[in-house]
Amino acid sequence: MGILEAGTGYFMRGGLCMWPLLLCSLAVIFLAVERCIYYRQKISKTEFAVEFCKKMTRGQAEDAYNLAASSEGCAAKLAKDILEEKDHLGASLESVAYEKADRYSNELAEHLDYLGVIIGLSPMLGLLGTITGMMSTFSSMTGQLQNTAGVTAGLAEALISTIFGLIIAIVAMLVHAYLMGKYKKADLDLNSVADALVSGLSERQMSV
Repeated sequence: MGILEAGTGYFMRGGLCMWPLLLCSLAVIFLAVERCIYYRQKISKTEFAVEFCKKMTRGQAEDAYNLAASSEGCAAKLAKDILEEKDHLGASLESVAYEKADRYSNELAEHLDYLGVIIGLSPMLGLLGTITGMMSTFSSMTGQLQNTAGVTAGLAEALISTIFGLIIAIVAMLVHAYLMGKYKKADLDLNSVADALVSGLSERQMSV
């Protein structure tokens, strides 16, 4: 209970800018949890992309389809959809495959820009809180220039918002780096699967 009271006390002494900083921290938590759950459901394993590309290179389209049908994630769904529609796509196969890959990639990238905004916004909000806190401290110094302890305490409290802003930005940067790593890996797998589909099915159509 003492820790909670101390934290609440620090928060209240940070000034009005602590409230938008609180919203930023909650947004980081929400985005991290939401993207992690979404990626767990939508990102195919890299092993799938590697094995699928091997089968398509060897001309084993049926085995590749069975692999895609038994796997999860957007790369597997892309492969399954294109292989099911290949006979009806004809010359549009390439454009459809890459269009679907781009759409899945865009869905995976959703909300990541918000983390970038929070990374830039949090330190600025913290600095704004510090500046307003220092202005309040200096304005209250009139006629109390001898009270150096009070001025020092006021300046220390004014820095609380900056500390909170920097902490939020650092955490958001770590979350953003982790999620971007997952996204780039998934995007690479999507493009690899799309390339394998286009090259494998195009060669098959030419040989027919």
